[in-house]
Amino acid sequence: MPVQKKTILLVEDEAIIATAEKMSLEMYGYSVVLASNGEKAVEVLGTYPEIDLILMDINLGNGIDGTEAAEIILKDYDVPILFLSSHSEREVVERTEKITSYGYVLKNSSITVLDASIKMAFKLFEANYRLETSEEYFRHSFENAALGVCYVGMDGKFQKTNHAFQNMVGYTEEEIINLGFNDITHPEDRSIGLGVLKQLVGGEISKIFFKKRYVRKDKNVFWATVSTSLVKSKGQPNHFIIQIIDITEQKQAEDALRESKETAEMMLNVAAEIIMSEDLEGNITMLNDSGYKILGYESPELIGKNYIETFLPEEIRVDMHAYYSKRKTEDQSKVDTHQYAIVTKPGEKKTIYWRNAIIKDTQGIPMGFLSSGQDITERKLAEIALQGKNEEYAVLNEELNSTTEELQIQNEALNVKEIKLRENERRLTQAEKVAKIGYWILDLDTMTMSASDGANDIYGVNFKKTSLVEVQKIPLLEYRPTLDKALADLVAGQAPYDLEFKIRRPHDGVIVDIHSAATFDKNANTVFGVIQDVTERARTEEALRQSEKRYRGFLANLDDGIIVHAPDTSIIMSNQRASELLGLSEQQLKGMEAIDPAWKFLAEDSSPLPQSEYPVNRILAFKKPIKDCLVGICRPVTCDIVWVMVNGFPVMDDKGQISEILTSFNDITQRKKIEESLRESELKYRSLIESSSDAIFCVDQNGEYKFANYLFASTFGKTADFFIGKTFWDIYPKEHADYRYEATKRVFKTGKSESLEVEVPLPDKTLYFYATANPIIDETGTVILSLTHAVDITERKIAEEKIKSLLAEKELILKEVHHRIKNNMNTMMSLLSLQAGNAKDRFAKEALEDAENRMHSMGILYDKLYQSVGFNLLSVEKYLTTLVDEVVQNFPNSQMVRVEKSFQDFILDANHLQLLGIIINELLTNCMKYAFTGRTSGLITVVTTTIDKHAAITVQDNGNGMPGSVSVDESNGFGLQLVMALTRQLGATIRIERGNGTKVVLEFSIQ
Repeated sequence: MPVQKKTILLVEDEAIIATAEKMSLEMYGYSVVLASNGEKAVEVLGTYPEIDLILMDINLGNGIDGTEAAEIILKDYDVPILFLSSHSEREVVERTEKITSYGYVLKNSSITVLDASIKMAFKLFEANYRLETSEEYFRHSFENAALGVCYVGMDGKFQKTNHAFQNMVGYTEEEIINLGFNDITHPEDRSIGLGVLKQLVGGEISKIFFKKRYVRKDKNVFWATVSTSLVKSKGQPNHFIIQIIDITEQKQAEDALRESKETAEMMLNVAAEIIMSEDLEGNITMLNDSGYKILGYESPELIGKNYIETFLPEEIRVDMHAYYSKRKTEDQSKVDTHQYAIVTKPGEKKTIYWRNAIIKDTQGIPMGFLSSGQDITERKLAEIALQGKNEEYAVLNEELNSTTEELQIQNEALNVKEIKLRENERRLTQAEKVAKIGYWILDLDTMTMSASDGANDIYGVNFKKTSLVEVQKIPLLEYRPTLDKALADLVAGQAPYDLEFKIRRPHDGVIVDIHSAATFDKNANTVFGVIQDVTERARTEEALRQSEKRYRGFLANLDDGIIVHAPDTSIIMSNQRASELLGLSEQQLKGMEAIDPAWKFLAEDSSPLPQSEYPVNRILAFKKPIKDCLVGICRPVTCDIVWVMVNGFPVMDDKGQISEILTSFNDITQRKKIEESLRESELKYRSLIESSSDAIFCVDQNGEYKFANYLFASTFGKTADFFIGKTFWDIYPKEHADYRYEATKRVFKTGKSESLEVEVPLPDKTLYFYATANPIIDETGTVILSLTHAVDITERKIAEEKIKSLLAEKELILKEVHHRIKNNMNTMMSLLSLQAGNAKDRFAKEALEDAENRMHSMGILYDKLYQSVGFNLLSVEKYLTTLVDEVVQNFPNSQMVRVEKSFQDFILDANHLQLLGIIINELLTNCMKYAFTGRTSGLITVVTTTIDKHAAITVQDNGNGMPGSVSVDESNGFGLQLVMALTRQLGATIRIERGNGTKVVLEFSIQ
């Protein structure tokens, strides 16, 4: 029984059948709303929004039928529809599957099957909703990514690319899908990364990075940083996810920086004086060649040594340490000068004239000293000359300071970290198709199992008193202990039996996923179970897991900052790159709102950005995505500004309200937009054929007419010039134009002729032609045009269509008659069932139930006849197999009775089968009613045998036995009187054998 009460809309035009079905569904805990036709069903959906599922009959009398009503409903409502009909024809079932895929149940199915189908429809509906939401989220993330992203197969061919990648390389999606990654790689760089790519495929590393050059469609070359990850499927390499960032500007900056550095080093080393840099403690960090020479050391011997402790006489070291400490706090923009003696490595004293300046970082914070020192020990310079020289050094010092600051700025611009997007765990569950269902019965006295046809189909075994030991071999080995324990617990009353497992079908070796539930009948000492084939659901779940894996792989390799906001703009999720760009940890970001005072956003002109223009607020206000929104962000902690390009979109719930806002952003300081230019050229060739009696025309690969002869043009009442330059879509309705275009594409692709029948819809009539499209090939072997010859076959086509129409009309009438007869039978059985349910007198109730069973046996015969090749002859085995099972199952004690069938098949006509069916129905009814009174189990055996033209049918039970006073010839009971009357009509003989139950033998001749 369902845990939560579900509301079902039952659409059925037959009131009696609807009433009976409503009662059955309500017994299983559902709330049922009725609608008698398709129009009312559509109306009810507007009145009862709480409808959870629709049970839809197909034939609904006058007005729209069930499939039309379903199509109308699904345009406005997302609700699962389960079709319930008497039709079992394949084309009818296929028609419903094109509308919705939640299942199809025959009207004469048991309430157990109907209930299981409803539950599976609910599960599939929920799984579909989750899958659609997940894929929409993934698609938006991929398409709105600011960096170039592509999927590349193991053969190097492109499988999928996003807009950013297409803009980067200058190709359209259609063009690039026919290229390989090497086609856009600079020829000199194609070998870059091949070694590590093999390590990636071999599983030695999880991700690779490298830089190389690529060639755009317009032949321009650009530099890019490439990030590559491998995606596996079922443990095997499947495809690569490649991300590309255009670093052309960065590369140019690196080259300029390298040249600048080389120039600076050359300037330092050609200087005749000492040029030295120290940290704030006086430790040497750089010294030029002249410095090493003057001080008597070899490079790089002095790097890291303390200048004061190494070179200065001991008597002035304390003063110099004090000078260094004081210098940190003085005016840091001035250049300080002084002179004093130093001691070289050989012990020689030299007097050095020093000029010192403070080195600051990009934030203006002191980080060291830059000094130039002139050896003036042996030089006796005049004051003027000395002053001039000092000024020259001052100029050089300023140039060095300027060069140092430029190097620091360029280094800061190059310090861009790789973005890693933390995996965003979202569990995706796969959809399951409606499962086939069957039941099984385990007799614990004999430890044997029997099952319905449905269970036999699922297991691929025909269970006929099969031992439990044999059955236990079918599940896969790892599930057998669990199954054995579940059965033991069920019988002991310790736990319910409800589990899933896998089997290997004996006849074909196919692995099948099974869901089984069972109950224990202590009185009968039997276990009754229901099984479902849930293989499709398992495959759907596996597909969902693969989709989730692809999604995680994609997010793990994105180089964007990602933030997810709640509808109130508070942050509910962010990745590591977002923390790096915004200068706040993930924990600090969580819960912050877009209007938090800590945020300071700048417009493109660096003016404060109004809160209404904040990216998240814009998405919230207009409920639309934003793309390429350039904003500056003053980071709350460091107060520095980072410029980012923001993309974002709202995630809507099923009510059209925003449930989340997803934003992605990346540092665009060095990014350069790429312009694209597309040029197209087309081949123009003509081949004129005017004298043919066929309609002839010529088109290019785009379906554009290049030539049309007089006969073709006159068919439309036009001149030939009218068609030149027009396409299929200018002349024909879209579906006709598409059909012609597909044939044209095949001609251009294969270089072979293509023949097909086409319709030409004209204002007053429709013509039919048999057309052959032939390729026109130039000297290089390239197809340049398609030349078509068309022969008018209108008269032949009209004759064929008339014959098909007559045959279809006859088949339709036959199906409708069959449906009405089955519907009438169902109505009569429903009436008998309802009347029996309301009858107070026990005998009246039994008489009505017997009448219903007799009608049911006739219905089974009719259904089997309709499905047979002829409509008059039928296999006795096929008829009796279904009849015996249906009759026995109608009784409440059916679970305690085991039925054995052994049929030697033969053919009978409908008249004889109808008589035989009623006789078998009566005999089985007697067995089920009287044979096993006071017993906990029983056995019924039904056997048919034939010898020459003689047939015998035996119905036997091992029950209490028929009293000796009862005779078929002189019985007062209506059932046996009916048996005797029909036996005579059949021209048969009947006899009763008593002993260990009752055995009835019916014998008759067959033609």
